[in-house]
Amino acid sequence: MKLRVERKRAYMRLACLVLLATAAGVAVYFQRDVVDPLADLRVDSNRDGRIDEADEGVMRSAIILVNCDDDDGDRMPDNWPGSASGWGQVPEKLKEPDAKVNGTADLEDVGRIELWKLGDAGDFRVVLRLERPPAGENVYFSEIGAHRRIRVLLPGPAGREILGPHAGPSAELPKELLNGRGWLELGVEGIEFGAAVGLRLEIWRNGRKLSEDTVEIRCAPFMALSNTDPVEATLLAIEDRGDGHNNYDFIEAFDCADGVRTRMLDVLFPEERAYDDPWPQDQWEIGWQSAPGPGAVPRGMRVFLELPRHGELRRASRRELIGPGTGLYEKFLYTLSRQAAASESLNFGGNLECTGPLPGYPFGRILAGNNLGSGPQKPIHRSLLEFFRAQGLQEPSVVDTGWSTVGHIDQLLGVLPSGNDPRVFRIVIASPRKAIEMLESLRHERPSSKIMEGKNGWEMTVARFFENDGGLKKLNKSLQPRIAAVAAQIERELGVRPIEVPALFRPAKKGGVAPWFPPLQNAQVVNGLILTPDPLGPRGKSGDVFKTAYEQALPGVRIVYVDGCFVLHRKKGAVHCASNRLAVPRPETQAWWLLSGN
Repeated sequence: MKLRVERKRAYMRLACLVLLATAAGVAVYFQRDVVDPLADLRVDSNRDGRIDEADEGVMRSAIILVNCDDDDGDRMPDNWPGSASGWGQVPEKLKEPDAKVNGTADLEDVGRIELWKLGDAGDFRVVLRLERPPAGENVYFSEIGAHRRIRVLLPGPAGREILGPHAGPSAELPKELLNGRGWLELGVEGIEFGAAVGLRLEIWRNGRKLSEDTVEIRCAPFMALSNTDPVEATLLAIEDRGDGHNNYDFIEAFDCADGVRTRMLDVLFPEERAYDDPWPQDQWEIGWQSAPGPGAVPRGMRVFLELPRHGELRRASRRELIGPGTGLYEKFLYTLSRQAAASESLNFGGNLECTGPLPGYPFGRILAGNNLGSGPQKPIHRSLLEFFRAQGLQEPSVVDTGWSTVGHIDQLLGVLPSGNDPRVFRIVIASPRKAIEMLESLRHERPSSKIMEGKNGWEMTVARFFENDGGLKKLNKSLQPRIAAVAAQIERELGVRPIEVPALFRPAKKGGVAPWFPPLQNAQVVNGLILTPDPLGPRGKSGDVFKTAYEQALPGVRIVYVDGCFVLHRKKGAVHCASNRLAVPRPETQAWWLLSGN
């Protein structure tokens, strides 16, 4: 862009020479090479949604969308890189890239770059190159070439790829595009969230480079949304094994969320009679991306970040979810699945949470669990954590959950609202200490009161818990210091003190521990309404003592106890595990570049 000024000065010098020569009576003959053409690129560097003179001298990267929605109805992301993605071995039927603009609707998701035409291209060569940005990138991008990060497209609603995964990192532009005066507009779409590239324009003649210009382009980052952000729909999956075991009672509980529709994922094929994957929280992390749009209004897109999990819910991604304005990013499904990570629970969505705004982190921070000791789960995959770090906005805080048989952070803690403002939140955390103290208070007053009453194989009186509990009390006392260490880390790193809610754990067959009664911390939030498992706690003078403690910990919010989730609890899940949210980002999230400093 700085060359635009040099070009103006060059033409001014030429004009002065012409005037002087004319005044002296000297005939003037013009030659094409009196002033060599100067390379000139421009982008929306001031981020107001258009490219114009106001972008001159603004040395910031332009932001573009990762064009991963589906505007042409082929159930494939419009930016699909195919076998050239570097994502590992994609299925045979998906190897062909989508290397073009898919009509006028798709064109709205495509960014713009402009370059100054040559007048008469003649024997000039004009070359575009994609380059990595200067040093300082996150390690996540170290093996992602510049041409696998974005795609540059020829003009128009059917423009084909000229730079990108399929065409490569450099190309010579057709001369017919460069003749005439004015600006030539090309399209550019993102492929890798948060990635930056340098785009270099070079003008050559007779083997000599005459000039060059460079701009920087950044793909919009993937942004996780907080559990307290507003919701337009909840996402649930049908579980029906065909033998009377189903989760229909659980699904009905979500009808209490006024004004919020329930979107069902029914991915049964006609020939199937059973379905056994009720965990939409684990299949996807549902987030948001946005870039400056016309009139400085952000243009955004919901994104389903597909996680490396091979349950039946995978079918829903392309069959039911992707569409106009709703994107799908499947990279980890292929890269981590090839590394045997698809069966590793810590890589699932239930192990990823996002807080509300924090000092220095206006979009919150990611909370993730990891096996930092000798638990049954393999550690969360490094590339998944580095992906979130590489976005540059929501630095993950990683805590030890390896002692749990599932290992998910949503079995340890929950991010819940504090009143009506979605920016204000609380973190509740499982507390065996609190649960044991409450049972101690009932030990002499109501020793026959039952935990998990009516649930065969699970039911136990308060008296039995202390007298012949099979080691439950000892186990839970041993867990409390590990949980307290997590709470201390969260307070230290986030500045938020977690609130203890009663919880008890039991040994799990495959190692580690699992919640004994449905975990109160495993709650879902729908526009301020907290839907949490019915803990089936022992009854005191005022009813269920665990419910009473939960309500005291969360004053001023509406709570609904879901009593249809025991079928889920037996499979080591609960309300949060079995639901997901189509959240609406807050205004400051949609225009993230105004607060991030990036």
